[in-house]
Amino acid sequence: SPDTYPNKPDLLIRGTVGEGVVIDVTGDGMPAGTGGGGLGKVTITSWPGSGTIKTTQSIKSFKLKTGDCNIVFEVDKYGVGSMTTASIGSMLIAAGAWGSSGSEIEGTIGAFSCASFLANATISAGNIAKFVVKSGPYNGTTTLTDPSGAGLGTITVNGDFTGFVSSASSIINVKVKGDFTGTLNAKSIGSITAYTFDGTDTMDTFGDPLKKNIIAYNGSLGLIKSTAGGIKNYEIVAATVMAGLTATNTLAANNIIGLENLDVEAQQINAITVTLKAGTGVMGIFNSTFETSIASIGKITSTHGISGSTIASATSIGKITIGAAVEPAASVVNSLILAGAYLGGDGTFNGNEVLTRAGVIGDITILGALSNSTIAAGINPVNGVFGDGDDIAAVGAAPLVAIGAVKIGAVSGTLTSSPLLAHSYGIEAVKIKSLKIGSGAAVTTFPSARYIKVGGAEATTDILVKQI
Repeated sequence: SPDTYPNKPDLLIRGTVGEGVVIDVTGDGMPAGTGGGGLGKVTITSWPGSGTIKTTQSIKSFKLKTGDCNIVFEVDKYGVGSMTTASIGSMLIAAGAWGSSGSEIEGTIGAFSCASFLANATISAGNIAKFVVKSGPYNGTTTLTDPSGAGLGTITVNGDFTGFVSSASSIINVKVKGDFTGTLNAKSIGSITAYTFDGTDTMDTFGDPLKKNIIAYNGSLGLIKSTAGGIKNYEIVAATVMAGLTATNTLAANNIIGLENLDVEAQQINAITVTLKAGTGVMGIFNSTFETSIASIGKITSTHGISGSTIASATSIGKITIGAAVEPAASVVNSLILAGAYLGGDGTFNGNEVLTRAGVIGDITILGALSNSTIAAGINPVNGVFGDGDDIAAVGAAPLVAIGAVKIGAVSGTLTSSPLLAHSYGIEAVKIKSLKIGSGAAVTTFPSARYIKVGGAEATTDILVKQI
């Protein structure tokens, strides 16, 4: 009732609270209470066991000075009274872990801070303005329930992030000092930075890893950036625009893959960047799919090669550069680079794709080989295979230049006239600006089909080059 609203006494306990103690100011002893009031500043020296704090109104602040926190908070758990929303100004576990499971806060937690967040621990609130795990890992579950909330501010974890965060509103940013191996679902998500990302979950019946997810289900997703290696085994979805992905490392290492086993889908992806130091077995992008359903994919840059991957934009793809001075053997193998193609979010041709003529790809430089791969803009392959003779122009207006200047390494083969076979791969568009292989002269006219011959005789795996 309104006369209880000012009832927020401070609570100071200088000693240790015993196991199972309940601090209950809900009013009448009933589970839902009748609105007995809240609390002011709550400061407790030590509470080593389990316990409960119940209110129907807000708590100004809570501080546990020593030890882990296993207290269950019920802050207007049952939504008593429509005129107020019960919140907690700040929650500080000064020198221990958050171990509570089942805490529910109706409104906002202004600031939440703990040394670490245990694996089976949970917290639910309308919103959390600031979230800090000071020295250890975040292993538990956080659920934010208010879709109209201001959004969870920056999540800072000074250890590994292995847990789960689900937010009905936005998450501003996520900064992880260690590895990110957890799950994020939110209305929208800002940038996410971590040492490395590995979303490996359990294995399926074939022994292949299942993926965790990072999903902005009703908005944008910022830049996902690894600072010391790769991003792998994630399903990443943005309902609108995604800023992109960046994988980088500061020290040379062997067997690093920048982007691996990813399924990425958004209306638009602004950039894909892999910058890795040279090393044995290093690869840029492997076994991954990047799709946009409405708009473009921006610039794609990788110091190392691409294998087994699909990059498909509903409209355009920016400049593509594969390889760097420190790693000249950067090849594109067993991959698709498609503009004017939305494959239905599954990265495959199975009847769900939408293909349009309005596809443009910028200049392409591949310092290594282009092999068993297709680069196409505004082309309908009909049967899902490019270069086999039945490919046609997709619907829609033809762009002025569909594919820009293409430069590929000499190991790709020799441009040869008069193909006699049906091929399995192609460089195809309404117009190709030019094609240069190795140190040879750039070819700027394509009056008829040609192919890039690798061996002594024409093979179906040679890449057809054709303007359609």
